[in-house]
Amino acid sequence: MITIEKRKWKDFLLKEETFKIPSDSNIIRIGAKMVPDLTYIKGLNNLREIENLRLILSGNLFTEIPDLSFLANLRDLFLKYNKISKISNLDTCNQLIQLFLDINHIQKIQNLEFCPSLTKLGIASNQISKIENLEQNNNLKRLNLSHNTIRKIEGLDNLEELEYLNLSYNNISNLEHLDHLKNLRFLDLSGNTIKHIENLPYLEKLKELKLQNNNIHSLKGLEGLENLRYIHIQGNPINSSQIERFMKSHPNIHIFN
Repeated sequence: MITIEKRKWKDFLLKEETFKIPSDSNIIRIGAKMVPDLTYIKGLNNLREIENLRLILSGNLFTEIPDLSFLANLRDLFLKYNKISKISNLDTCNQLIQLFLDINHIQKIQNLEFCPSLTKLGIASNQISKIENLEQNNNLKRLNLSHNTIRKIEGLDNLEELEYLNLSYNNISNLEHLDHLKNLRFLDLSGNTIKHIENLPYLEKLKELKLQNNNIHSLKGLEGLENLRYIHIQGNPINSSQIERFMKSHPNIHIFN
């Protein structure tokens, strides 16, 4: 595993002939810090044949996703903490398994149909207002869209393999359109404007539910979730007597209040 820090990264690019990639396939991580523009990415041409490549370009100054078409074996791409405003340049990333675009300036989910192998997607802390264009990403197991401006749960019908869903700290007021998520085990809806717990019995495998910092007054709606073990309800106006009754009738569920 090789991590190229800021100084070494520049040395690699400016003196490329002195940097030799080992012939084995154990190198899975190439990292950069504070790379100022896309010209610095060209030095990665030497990585064409590396299998299971993990490229970490978080904490840089990119305003767009670099053209990585020459990295056919790219599996994991980390672009957190940049200034990217649009999801693009993924046309040839059909082997990509993990994509992390958290903490950028992205306003729309798009162009992910070119990445049908994705199992983990993170676009937290952006400016997304709608869940859309994920129809071709039915292999997703983990999806993080927290800290955006999403108002409605939608666009998830094809994600039947999803096990982890984080929609915390958005503007969601209703629990809806979750019935296709039969494999969901973790759901985080904390920090929204939800008043009622409803439409959850379909989530038969759900183990952990986070609803803290909403406006929920009642625990009604949690019946039928036989695998549920943990509920987080801190910061809601639910009286203690109701919580005590629920705990007595559901001894297998641990409530964080």
